[in-house]
Order: sequence, then structure tokens, then C-alpha cells
Amino acid sequence: MQRWRGFEAAPGGWGRSVVTIGVFDGVHTGHQRTIGHAVERAKELELPSLVLTFDPHPSEVVRPGSHPAVLTGPLRKAELIEQLGVDVLCVQPFTLDFSRLSAEQFVHDM
Repeated sequence: MQRWRGFEAAPGGWGRSVVTIGVFDGVHTGHQRTIGHAVERAKELELPSLVLTFDPHPSEVVRPGSHPAVLTGPLRKAELIEQLGVDVLCVQPFTLDFSRLSAEQFVHDM
């Protein structure tokens, strides 16, 4: 599994992929099913699968101190996601500027 720190780490010419977006803290059964579905769909379409997650937790940036304790540290989260057969894990730094992107700009940047 490739690991990227933010969109800008994507290799030049990176094309289409099947993307799953979320914080995925704990990588619990529901997360596993969601990610697994994306991996299956990517295989059907012969595209890479990509999980996009954020660091720090978005709530910590938008409302400091408001999010629950982290269940799974970043290294363990990456290990669990890799075990699901994901091709790429992209950890997007979550900042106030990033939180202000419009939906259109987010999709364009991605």
C-alpha cells in the first residue's frame, strides 16, 4: 500500500480511482465494510482503491477539545487499512484553511 501525506504527494499523472473518505478512527466493522466495498468496486473497475483520511481529527481543528479520544493511532490505523487490501492511503493534513474549501474546490483538488 502506498502512503501519501496530502493530495500533493500523489504521483504525476495519477488518474481515476475509487475513493473512500472518512476519519476511520478505530477502523471498526462498519469502516471495514465500507472500505472493503470500495476495494471490491475498484477491482471490478480495474482502478486503484484509495482511502482518504485526515490528521488531525477535523473536530479538533474546527472545535478544539470537542472530539472523543482517539481510538487508533495513525500507524495502527494504516496497518488495519492496509490489511483490507487498499492500494493507497492518503492522510490529508486538516487545517482551518482546508476546512474552508468549497465542495467544488475539494473535488477539484482531489
